[in-house]
Amino acid sequence: MSVNLTCFTGRVFPAAKCSFEMKRDSGMFVPLTAQPSYSHAATGESPVHYSSGCSVIVPVGDLGEGTLRFRGFIYPDVTGGKSLVNATGIAESLTLALPRASHSCPPSMVEDYLCGKSSVCNCTLVSPGNPRGRAVWYMPDTARPLTADGAMVVTYDINKPAPHYTCEGVSALGRKFGSSLKFSTETQCG
Repeated sequence: MSVNLTCFTGRVFPAAKCSFEMKRDSGMFVPLTAQPSYSHAATGESPVHYSSGCSVIVPVGDLGEGTLRFRGFIYPDVTGGKSLVNATGIAESLTLALPRASHSCPPSMVEDYLCGKSSVCNCTLVSPGNPRGRAVWYMPDTARPLTADGAMVVTYDINKPAPHYTCEGVSALGRKFGSSLKFSTETQCG
């Protein structure tokens, strides 16, 4: 997933250059480091002029959370060309947020789990985020999810250490810790 920014002008001489800027929340505009791609076509006029366009693609994962404002400038490719355009530009905004997740287990979980029966705990989205994410179970400090969806079956195994799981919101922006599920093996089954 990415943000695609584009500028276009129908008549310029010589062919145009572009620059794009971004500001986060209430910060200052700063230039984007991604290099624009260009398209130029001669208009057929004499003297020659060009219709020029440029675009830059920024992966959402590189942007992080917050309200972002973007603006682009298109100007003749001459020394000082950028000074020929309106310095304020037209800014477009986008709010990006990691999804938020939390887990729930049935009330019978403690008794059923500790006595060898299976129980299902659900990791669900509390807030979907933008771009929309999903809720996923992980073991702490691992990059690979335990489940493809938010449901996880847990069963007591006396031969294994007490498990620890995290319920996290995941999207193209990254992962956000939601809640933690830990078990104790101190209780005896009868």
